[in-house]
Amino acid sequence: MILMKPSNFKNQRGMTLIELMASTVILAIIVSIAIPNMQSLLTSNSIKTVAPFFVKTIELARTEARKYDSIVRVMPKFHNNDASLDWSKGWLIEVTNPITNLNETLHTFETLPGSPIFTSNTFSRNTPMQLLPNGQAVILGNFDMYYQGCKGKQRIGYELMVSGRLKKETSVCP
Repeated sequence: MILMKPSNFKNQRGMTLIELMASTVILAIIVSIAIPNMQSLLTSNSIKTVAPFFVKTIELARTEARKYDSIVRVMPKFHNNDASLDWSKGWLIEVTNPITNLNETLHTFETLPGSPIFTSNTFSRNTPMQLLPNGQAVILGNFDMYYQGCKGKQRIGYELMVSGRLKKETSVCP
């Protein structure tokens, strides 16, 4: 069987200008809807990645307190003569050497990726978190971590308990 082409059918190569414009408009609409949702997803994934890192830091500090049989301090790094409550620029674990009676830095942690807002209304350079040789906390307090522009329940709060462990709570962004 032989199929015949209608006489008004042309061999078309490519798209017409109208088809191209329509495709571009549709693509622009899809991108404008997808980008804010992707940013929210990336922020959520970032906070979920960064937050457990801090928990592991505190577990390490508890281990070091037992190992050195001494009080271990966890505090934000010192920046520009600032004793603020900002932990996002990094923190350190410190112990007092019983022989020399000098403070020694055991571990240093760098600035968090993506510059989250990470503060404590309790702990600062002047009032460090202190963990006893048995791992328990001397002072109880809180930490707050979220990224600027976060949406929904992407804010993570930590409460330092007497045991020296952190209790995590997720809440709505400010």
